[in-house]
Amino acid sequence: MDTTHMISNVRIDLKGGGIEAQLNCYALAQHCLKGEGMDGEGRKYLAASEYWVDLVKVEGESGGWGIRKWVMKIIWTQGDASVMQRSG
Repeated sequence: MDTTHMISNVRIDLKGGGIEAQLNCYALAQHCLKGEGMDGEGRKYLAASEYWVDLVKVEGESGGWGIRKWVMKIIWTQGDASVMQRSG
């Protein structure tokens, strides 16, 4: 499957002295069958979602962030949902 995700309206709220955070954003995800992304007539499935993500600061040299919990609410969809089915 070929997929493109676009993220917008990202809001981050730092908590716990800067070692925890809550992130909220919107996403559009366009899905199509492998190799058919450039086919204007190919089957596609578009989903708009809102994400709520709980983050925690990772200890060590990387200083990055890890995902503790990720909740996605699909707001609307458009197109052919069968594109999302795994082929056997």
